[in-house]
Amino acid sequence: MIKIDLIILGNGFDIAHNLPTTYTDFRDFLERSQHHGFIDIFERFSLSAHQELWSQFEENLGKLDGTAIQDEAFHTRNEFNDGFDYDVGNDCHIISFLENKYYSDLSNLDEYVQQWVSEIDLHVTKAINDFKSLIDETSVIITFNYTLTLEEIYKISSTRIMHLHGSVKDQPIMGHGADTDGLCDNFLSSSYEDPDPLVEQFMTTFRQLFNNFYLSSTKNVEEFKKNLKNFILSQPTRIERILVFGHSLGKPDRPYFEEILRLLPMAVWVIFYYTEQDLESMKAGLRNLDLKKCQFLSASYLPIFVNENTFSLKT
Repeated sequence: MIKIDLIILGNGFDIAHNLPTTYTDFRDFLERSQHHGFIDIFERFSLSAHQELWSQFEENLGKLDGTAIQDEAFHTRNEFNDGFDYDVGNDCHIISFLENKYYSDLSNLDEYVQQWVSEIDLHVTKAINDFKSLIDETSVIITFNYTLTLEEIYKISSTRIMHLHGSVKDQPIMGHGADTDGLCDNFLSSSYEDPDPLVEQFMTTFRQLFNNFYLSSTKNVEEFKKNLKNFILSQPTRIERILVFGHSLGKPDRPYFEEILRLLPMAVWVIFYYTEQDLESMKAGLRNLDLKKCQFLSASYLPIFVNENTFSLKT
């Protein structure tokens, strides 16, 4: 039986082609496109340290400070009621305002991602010879990227490629994989400390609004795992080796690597890294995964790896 490689590509692949595809580039797009509301809410209410806020954007989407948002909503309600002559108990006006202020911007995430990726010009880059050699005519590819770099620059048939989270030609999906049920249950069941039943009714409505955002910004990990499984099992030849390039092996994508390992338990893994810091982070990401055979190689070794296409595996 012919044996083939499964190549897994992360954002480092597009970055190696000088494409503006980092989370910081996404923030620059939001700024340039005047989507200031999204930036403001995300940066003010994230529970994460500012220095890592955008570098781990998707993970941090699942770490917004619901209590702080509740407090601000409550104070905004009081300001509205003090400044305008509204009927007591009629909070429709403020709920509508808060929906526009918070949920409307946040719920447009996928639309913003689509706009951003559509702006990325692939004509500024070209194929890298080492990658052309690495991705031979029998390889199949799982990419976490939204661009069509593989299809348009490397002229690889889309039948050999799986865009795990969608691509610019359909609908790219960006979001967190947090325990949404737990987050939402805790948030929805919390009670604002005010004896006024009208206040509690208002906060219950607002919590439901916030809950809607958490649901809309969640990746359907189980559905993506099912698609990944179908792609791997549909291959007519046996996958013997898995090559990983440009992926951090971070926590948000761990369920996919667990699934790949479950489906291909005897495959040899070759994981490329750029810096020693990347290497340590990758090893941490794979901790407790039972990889039978795995080799970490510096990306600088890629030309040698491609030319020899052999390596001494350390177990």
